[in-house]
Amino acid sequence: MHSSEKKHKSNRFPFIAGIFALLFILNGIMGQLFLRQDPMAVDLSIKYLPPFFVQGGSILHLLGTDYLGRDLLSRLIIGGRVSLVVSLCSVLAGGFFGSFLGVVAGYFGGLPDKVIMRLCDATMAFPHVLIAMMLAILMPQGFLSVVIAIAFSVWPRFTKLIRGRTLTLKKSSFITQAKLMGGSSHRIIYTHLIPNELNLIIVLLVQVIGTSILAEAGLSFLGLSVQPPNPTWGNMITEGRDTFHVAWWESTFPTILVVITVISFNLLGEWLKRSLEPKKNTGG
Repeated sequence: MHSSEKKHKSNRFPFIAGIFALLFILNGIMGQLFLRQDPMAVDLSIKYLPPFFVQGGSILHLLGTDYLGRDLLSRLIIGGRVSLVVSLCSVLAGGFFGSFLGVVAGYFGGLPDKVIMRLCDATMAFPHVLIAMMLAILMPQGFLSVVIAIAFSVWPRFTKLIRGRTLTLKKSSFITQAKLMGGSSHRIIYTHLIPNELNLIIVLLVQVIGTSILAEAGLSFLGLSVQPPNPTWGNMITEGRDTFHVAWWESTFPTILVVITVISFNLLGEWLKRSLEPKKNTGG
């Protein structure tokens, strides 16, 4: 009884992380409805206006303004939406591609397995942010190139784990029975393998969201993501880096949001992993 209570307590839902993740998603979906100011409006007469809680601040600009007098809160809201769209698109693309290759490698084995695993190992030999940066440099700058760059950097993680899960499931009795009953490879994969791998795929998707947000912020910081004047948290950090001694809030607030959001999704991913792990061994 004591051990079960301890296990239940250790697997408690991370409410604070869940709240921040939910706010991040809601901001991306409907944040524009709550804009108090135009995030693109330039007014040099109020540049470097501090947050409202600092002497000289104004409630009209709750988090202050940047070096061009643009409202920081409005730009943070729009920048969060960019981060959400980029991270979701890249994670879904990389997750689908990586999971597909993982199933192919694990189920068919042989030459496909060797080729996919060598490609996977070669990709994972480099830091994912470095791969994303190299691809972003080679492709025209913009939304699509960032999505492709981040997706290509995360797919090996899906491939490795889904391949291992497929190898385990392939030895299960229900897969053997399906083969004896004349089930085609296509039918076995889509009817038996993928449904039993969904838990793992969901966990990976949530965990990689944090990684993709960090990668997008890093690319924006280097000027390789969505270009100004469109705001992203990364390029807002870059813009405020050289003026930190004058306007600390310009880079501090987007940095805090990146850190909180990444940690929140990582904690949610770990909770999902612990919650869904017992179900991974259930048959099909």
